[in-house]
Order: sequence, then C-alpha cells, then structure tokens
Amino acid sequence: MQAIILCGGESSRMQPLSNKNFFKIQSVPLIQHRVEDLQKAGFSKFIFVVSPAIQEQVQELVKKLDLTAEILVQKQTGGMSQAILSIPKDLLNQPSLVVSANDSVDLDLLSQLKQKSENMQSDALIVGKKITEYFPGGYLVVDDNNMLQSIVEKPDPNDQPSDMINIVYHVFKNPDKFQDLISQLQKGSSSDDIYERALASLIESGGQVEVFPYKGAWQALKNPWHAYTKFRMYVEKSPASIHDSAQVHPTATIEGHVIIDANTKIDANVVIKGPAYIGKNTIVGVGSFIRESFIEHDCLIGYNSEITRSVFQDNSSTHTAFIGDSIVGSHVQFAHGVCTANQRLDKGLIEGKPKLGVAIGNNVKVGIGVKFMPGVRVGANSIIMPSCILKSNIPANTKVPSPFPFS
Repeated sequence: MQAIILCGGESSRMQPLSNKNFFKIQSVPLIQHRVEDLQKAGFSKFIFVVSPAIQEQVQELVKKLDLTAEILVQKQTGGMSQAILSIPKDLLNQPSLVVSANDSVDLDLLSQLKQKSENMQSDALIVGKKITEYFPGGYLVVDDNNMLQSIVEKPDPNDQPSDMINIVYHVFKNPDKFQDLISQLQKGSSSDDIYERALASLIESGGQVEVFPYKGAWQALKNPWHAYTKFRMYVEKSPASIHDSAQVHPTATIEGHVIIDANTKIDANVVIKGPAYIGKNTIVGVGSFIRESFIEHDCLIGYNSEITRSVFQDNSSTHTAFIGDSIVGSHVQFAHGVCTANQRLDKGLIEGKPKLGVAIGNNVKVGIGVKFMPGVRVGANSIIMPSCILKSNIPANTKVPSPFPFS
C-alpha cells in the first residue's frame, strides 16, 4: 500500500514562519519525521502532492532518503480535494493512505492502519479522535459500530455535532473511485469542503466508511503557537540524554527531561529545566535560564538570558534577553535587552491563551532594548531598530525606525 502525503498548502496561517512542512524539530524537518514514521510502519511507496514553493526541497528530501516516490505539484489551491485531483488516475489503482504532512501521531497508529488496510472490508477507514476543546476542523458523527454517518466541517463552536474530530489519516480501498466523486462535486464549485462532501457522497451511494477511534497523542500545526506543543510532543517521546561531545560546565544545573545534542556548550551557572532540547553546536552562555524550551542547532543564547516555553529555529541568537511563550524562526538576531511581554496586565486572554509572546519569521534583526507586546507577529527579513515598543504586527521586509534619533 502506498502513502499519499499532502503538502500542497501555502501555510498562510503559519505566518510569519516559513512553510510548516520544513519546520525543524530536533534538527529534522517535520515532513521527514512523517516519512520516517511511515517507513517504520511498513510503507515503502510514496506520492507527494506539493506546492511549487517546496517542490525542490521535497525533491532533495526524496533523494536524501532514497525513496520510491512520485512528486506532483498541486494544480490549484483549494485544499485536499485539489490535491487528490492533482494525482494521475493510474497512480490511484491500489489501496492508499492519505495523510497530512504535518499532523503528528503515535507510530502505533500508522502500524495499525497498515495492518487493518490489508483485510479491509469497508470502502474507507478514517481516524477520529475525541477532544475536550473546540478545534476548527471536521467533526464526525458515527453509529454504535463506528461507521461514519456524516462529517461537519468547522461547525459553530456552540453547535458541535459530536466530540470526535477528523484527523487526516484516511485509507481508501479504491482511491481512484474517490477521486471520481471529488471530480463530480468540484464542477462549478469553489467550496473548500469538497473532500468532506465526497466522503458524504460515498456514504450516500452505499459505501461504508469506518471510523478508527484513536486515543493516542496528536498535534496539528495550524498556527505558529502549535509549533511549541508539537516540538514538546517529540522531545517527551525521545529519551533524555547528554551527548558525549557536549561541554556542560560543572556549575550548570540540568533538571527534568532534557536532551543536549552534539558539540553544544553549556556554560557556568546555566539552569535548564525540562522538557527541553538544546541542538547541535548551540552555545548557552553564563547564567542563562532555559525553561521548558526547545533551541535548535547552531544557536547562541547569550549571557544571562531567560528563554521560557519557547522554540528557536536554527542559527538564532540572543544577548541578555527575556523570550517567553514565543516562536522564533531561523537566523533571528536579538540584541541586548530585548523583552517579549507574554501576559496582559489585566490577565485577559491573547488569542485564547493566558500567556502568549511573539512569533518572528526568518532573518529578522532586533535592536537593543526592543520590547514586544503580547501576541505580536513579525514578518521575515524585517529590521527592528533600537528602543522600539511593538504593539501590532509587522509585515515582512519592513524596517521599523527607532523612536529616538541616531546619528
């Protein structure tokens, strides 16, 4: 059975971060994590449906991992339905698992789906997970035998038809016939729920769609703030370790579930409280405090910085800063005294969260003494001049002038 990996979206909700499929977790792009998990579960043939923006990166990944794979560019925007329509019919002549490139689950689920697909009685098998909080996705209505009765896409938060949501791990016995259903519904329609309507059409035409109730770990990646939870999920599933080549000063304190990778340097009086990850070649300077944070490779956390519940992508740096509840892209430079406010004075929610810092795109430079108000997003390739106080989002490629004259 083959795996169809959907990664043709534009990741617009992830802004200001770059394409989420190549967001690094423990120095490995998310899409590579997905492929390697599928390989462990027994999948050996792959179809990637990609956006033009990441076609070359996926080609490099396929070559690196020596995969048997087809790489297809999604013809039009429009969600999963357009992704399936982008696949030639002769590639859909066998049972297939359709997966999102960035929804993370336990490896056991992939193995179970592989096994169930080998003796599949129903026309399709999709994964459902019970939730306790509203999620902007598809909600499943099932009968007592776990057969799908209907699927409601993004219902009103006060009118949810069930407590089970659809996770994009779908097995189709005859994916070519499912593509036909999508094609029929797509004619003359600009709706973004064609894929879900095709599942409903499959049921209406007498087909059976079984729902596999999943109780394990799951994390989608819809916006920058999900990146923290996803990184944490991977770290907590990996064994705590300190690489033999790492230099950890005798006065440093390491507590909890911490992974320190190769050639790192943890300087004097540093405190790291897990879960935490410190990537290869990263330096954590004297007196710094890393709390429940994940720092990628080749970063520099300068003297006396505090990094709390945050993610740093590779090659980023700080110098005596407070970065809290934030997501920081790659090649970001924080000068001395930068501070990210992460809580309102009235303790009101920020985007539904009690604490939320800043999301910063790649290649951003931040001057000395800059302060960020909670929830601000800064676009890639921007420059924030010294002493600014940022209260609203900054578009990409923007230079924010300092409030004080500098000669």
